[in-house]
Amino acid sequence: MANEKSLGRVVYIACSVLALVLFLALTMLGAFDVINMGAGLFGAVGVGVIWWLVSMRISKKQQAALPIIQAQAVLTEKIQESHRGPSSYFLFFELADGSKKSFYVKRDVYATHAKNERGLLTYKQINKKEHWLNNKFIDFEVQ
Repeated sequence: MANEKSLGRVVYIACSVLALVLFLALTMLGAFDVINMGAGLFGAVGVGVIWWLVSMRISKKQQAALPIIQAQAVLTEKIQESHRGPSSYFLFFELADGSKKSFYVKRDVYATHAKNERGLLTYKQINKKEHWLNNKFIDFEVQ
């Protein structure tokens, strides 16, 4: 498992460095009119998109490998945010040990649950920092 993590890190760093070098090379070539500026810009954007896809693939594999955590919890807060675009939905839980967790969820999950419900929360913790980006909601089974 440790080798897979370090290999993933090496691949991510290598792809990031390669993307940066290609971006700089294409930008410089375009700036000095060695190649058509439009082609240089197109190539630089293409490199950025490829880097983003590779990093997303690595990130999803790392998230899939994380352990699933289950804990008794109470749904303490529901928030719907809308800022000139599609709404975002958040659920806030207090776990049996007193810690708090927040999750970004889809609208159907948000609509399914009511405040003060108690049940079994299933999630993955991506990072130890407490922020909704660091927790991945899986399920909340009301009991």
